[in-house]
Amino acid sequence: MRHLVYVAAYNADEGESLGGYAVPNPGPDVLNPPADLTMGENGMMGVRTDRAATLFYNGMPADAAEAAVAQLRPMSAAVLSQTPTAVAWRDIPSTYVLTGQDNATPTVVQRELCKRAGAVIELGDSCHSPMLAAPKRVADIIGSVVAAR
Repeated sequence: MRHLVYVAAYNADEGESLGGYAVPNPGPDVLNPPADLTMGENGMMGVRTDRAATLFYNGMPADAAEAAVAQLRPMSAAVLSQTPTAVAWRDIPSTYVLTGQDNATPTVVQRELCKRAGAVIELGDSCHSPMLAAPKRVADIIGSVVAAR
């Protein structure tokens, strides 16, 4: 049996774009595109390195956050405007792992997105990267989803 697990993710619907989920008046610690993004002439974008730890790894030890920031690479800026033409969560059962201290995919946005999932598990104290900040917790969640199938 198949089952999707979304971790602090955008489970967009048909016609929705990532850029359409911008938070109006984000606080100083929340992702604020385009101010927090760097755009290259080659169509690639990145996150300002001085903001990356706050946005993706808040709450992690500083050395671990710095190491994670060093691993970031540019990605296509097209992800901001692309829209899915089909969505798996309509046909495949899903679980949404909501991260309560997320500055990149703000919790207020996740609370709307998670309504599309069949089940929601909250990691109230987690940043945008629980797979780094709390890998055992994420593995246990995935394991419990697998075991329930």
